[in-house]
Amino acid sequence: MNMDMQLISKLDKWPSYHPARNVTDLLACEAPPFNECAVPKEFVNVVITETLSAHRHSTVYGAHFTNKDGVAWDIAGERVKVAVKIGSLYPIALETKVYCAMQPIQGRVIPRMFVFLRADNGTEEGLGCLIIERFGKAVNMPLDMLERSEKVIILSHLQNMHNMGFIHRDLDSRNVLYRDEEFRIIDLEDMTVNHHKDCKVFPSLLDFAVAPAYFQQEVNDYICGTLIRQARETLRFWDDDIACVRDFKIKKGPDIPTERLMASLFPMFMVYYYTKGPELKDMIEEYFRRIQKLVSEGYTYEKLEAVALDVMEQVRADARARCVISFSRITTPLLNNT
Repeated sequence: MNMDMQLISKLDKWPSYHPARNVTDLLACEAPPFNECAVPKEFVNVVITETLSAHRHSTVYGAHFTNKDGVAWDIAGERVKVAVKIGSLYPIALETKVYCAMQPIQGRVIPRMFVFLRADNGTEEGLGCLIIERFGKAVNMPLDMLERSEKVIILSHLQNMHNMGFIHRDLDSRNVLYRDEEFRIIDLEDMTVNHHKDCKVFPSLLDFAVAPAYFQQEVNDYICGTLIRQARETLRFWDDDIACVRDFKIKKGPDIPTERLMASLFPMFMVYYYTKGPELKDMIEEYFRRIQKLVSEGYTYEKLEAVALDVMEQVRADARARCVISFSRITTPLLNNT
């Protein structure tokens, strides 16, 4: 990897709290990368094109590599997109070391790491720049709302990290990326390292997809207690027959949509206007049953969105006809008695 790799920003401005002073400046690399990972040597520029997320001590940008003539690096005609995490040098360098230690599972459990740079920003410390593959998007729902098959993948990833001596201490939907039924775990600066020194089950070789009888919620001789807690508390791995949507627990079945679909088409109108109780729960379950019937008839998500309000209104009308609903608030002005 060339020592003169540069970061070039195409943004209007950096975030106001960011140490970089001027987007027209080139942030020149001062130190060699920790990890050389298949970036052709002629691609010496990292062109930043968008802001992906901002955090207290770092910002993540979308970018791509170009050569000196501005030609982008592509594979099979598709531009290679990367994520550039820029922030305080120490935590970025620490995260880089974790990426390097987990090199065997890069591109499968965690994103592939390309390079680490130390950039000059006019201060003595400088900035850390970690460049990794840009993979999908963050899961936009609580992890316990994922399908069981998806939880299996995440638990298998956590076990792979565990078997390399690492435990993720901030497992959250914002730190899990999703694309094409695959997942990657990110934000590795907050990790328990050398976990194998304290773990009684190392390595853990459990096949979560099979979920054998000995995979219980209690800590036992077959699996690490930390993985048990993550499965139970963060992913709710054993709650197979109950879907938790908002504050409602709905029994799963062939006539009920997936948790993901229920979350995206949840009838907030009903919750807002009607008193919580068994009648409201029955209305919501009936609404979802009708949605699932449309799914079985081949409705796409876009069509479901278009008709969801009509379905909700029909459920409400049917409930009113049976006199089973009650309002939780007054929806018309009170008469003035003066």
